[in-house]
Amino acid sequence: MLKSHIHLAWELALRDLRGRYVGSSLGLVWAFLQPLLQLLLFTFVFSTVLKISLAGERGVESFPLFLFAGLLPWMGLNEMVQRSTTALVEQANLIKKMAFPPQLLIAGILISGLIHQALAAVVFLVVLAFTGHLSWAALALPLLMGLQIVLVAGFCLLGAALQVFFRDTAQLVSYGLMVLFYGTPIVYPLSLINDPTLLSVLRGNPVTALVEAFRDILLRGTLPEAGAVIQVLAWGGVALGCGIILFWKWRPEFADAL
Repeated sequence: MLKSHIHLAWELALRDLRGRYVGSSLGLVWAFLQPLLQLLLFTFVFSTVLKISLAGERGVESFPLFLFAGLLPWMGLNEMVQRSTTALVEQANLIKKMAFPPQLLIAGILISGLIHQALAAVVFLVVLAFTGHLSWAALALPLLMGLQIVLVAGFCLLGAALQVFFRDTAQLVSYGLMVLFYGTPIVYPLSLINDPTLLSVLRGNPVTALVEAFRDILLRGTLPEAGAVIQVLAWGGVALGCGIILFWKWRPEFADAL
């Protein structure tokens, strides 16, 4: 049963990828162009226009690299959570007409999102190698992406389950992610924050710990700090536990509610 579920989740992810790029002239090349375009846009706005300084940021001198290292986990997290929230509603016919495990829709989105993030990571690793910033610590990237899934999966299950019964959930999640983006030091360094209370809030954000862990292995050439890993695992464990409990509790009612 587990093997068939894993196979089906993988097939759903591949179908999702094919659906995005089928019929386009460039196909999967778009998956590489999108992160590059986003990197160039944010670099222009925050480095050239706003001129954000990295003074005081440990081991990081290039703002584009600083930015891309923060965007890398964020792009995957944002895509997975937003798409998972509407997954059950969008596939209502599938859930109502078949004895289909709805959690596989979420698993398929997580796998698809990981593949997209991995493609963006390939682009970034090439840039790091070209600029001489690539180090052995980058070998820990797959493990860090696995840690990210622990954090994200629970929120994906929660959002998907809530959206079935409360159709405003997708809008709330979208606004919540917008607040979370600017509440995470992605386009600015923590060294710019002088207020102790605000700094404590930002450091308590688990996505901050995740982003800093990515910067450690990609830019600083070191393994993530143990505290950051523990923080992400702790938040992820709570979110995943709540997500699984709520999803399985409401699962028998999904077909009727949809």
